[in-house]
Amino acid sequence: MTQEELADHANVSRDLVAKLEQGRRHTARITSLTSLARALDVELSDLVKRATRALETEDGDAAGVVALRNALTRLAPGHGATAPSERAPRRPEGFDELAAALVHRGPAPSVEAPIDLAALTRCAASAKRNLQACRYALTVSELAQLLCVSSMRAQEFDGDDAPRLWALRAHACQTAAGVLLKLGHNGLAFIAATRSMESAERSQDPLVIGSSARILAHAFLSGGHAREARMTATSAAARLDGLDRTHQQRSVLGSLLLRGAVAAARDGDRSGALGLLDEADAVAGSLGEDHNYRWTAFGPTNVLLHRVHVAVTVGDAGTALEHMRSIDVRRLAVVERRACLYIDAARALVQLDKHADACHMLAAAERLAPEELISRSSVRALIGAMARSAPRSLRPTVRALAVRAGADL
Repeated sequence: MTQEELADHANVSRDLVAKLEQGRRHTARITSLTSLARALDVELSDLVKRATRALETEDGDAAGVVALRNALTRLAPGHGATAPSERAPRRPEGFDELAAALVHRGPAPSVEAPIDLAALTRCAASAKRNLQACRYALTVSELAQLLCVSSMRAQEFDGDDAPRLWALRAHACQTAAGVLLKLGHNGLAFIAATRSMESAERSQDPLVIGSSARILAHAFLSGGHAREARMTATSAAARLDGLDRTHQQRSVLGSLLLRGAVAAARDGDRSGALGLLDEADAVAGSLGEDHNYRWTAFGPTNVLLHRVHVAVTVGDAGTALEHMRSIDVRRLAVVERRACLYIDAARALVQLDKHADACHMLAAAERLAPEELISRSSVRALIGAMARSAPRSLRPTVRALAVRAGADL
């Protein structure tokens, strides 16, 4: 297939295809990538997956797939060298099974038992609850079982329940991407996020698609691709904006705007980040209260929490702490959200050289969610830096925390 034929089949510009294949461009809108994958008769994740030994190019791949993949794999989070001082990410029990379920491309073993949609839904919800409670090892264990069962294989999805099953698989892959990002497996998380997008598209549910776009944006962001993350989040939000304003629609829309705000801040666009936060605040106001619709934990308090995070990200510690003082942490029912707030507060306090107060915040986060500290490399890096820079009288306390978190001293 020529570049022109591929562009015509995918309904994208010929210039885009040419630049991708020639390496002059390394990104595109997720809708364009999806169209290209369909035109090439491959999964989206096959187009963008990392060129690791476990995921080598198959001999039978078409030249167009190989050319586009070679360009796009530079975009995959986690591609390339890692910092020599950074320890290997955690691999809880069930991790290998989870990884195999995500990258497996062969036919699923057939079973005669009918699909138990209710049981699978309960399992997916349990995994998501454990993720939001910062019980990451348990989340991995549950997801390994969920994604490994043959009833979750794509080949099994047909009939009237097909859209619901695709939505369920998208949900499970969203959770998988989320926990893998927490554990530091960014490359595998990106594969899970693209698997989620593939399933969401097949579910034909706009809110499922929006939720999957949110985790895909997160995967881009964790790999250092802030502009791609912002584009993914804001374009998905624009598509949702025209839907009926239900509580669930508002929650997914607002969470996408918040993800875009964080991406803008990471990209150095402070005014853009604040603008997206204001948009999210307006959506939260129309929602009224904090809820966990579609597992978003979205509402006015979560918008304030993101104002704290954005302020810390752009180096405005004073504003971050001012926002934090206006937050009633009792309204943060999701443990992970509260733990992240404490960690962001610690970052702000370190920026102000208030190491003792920062240590108190990290201790609160540890009591609430110990796996949040031992799993996230950015938190371990913060603790390690504190152990080296804190006042001499405080160093024993910080060093003890560093040892418990596995931070480098």
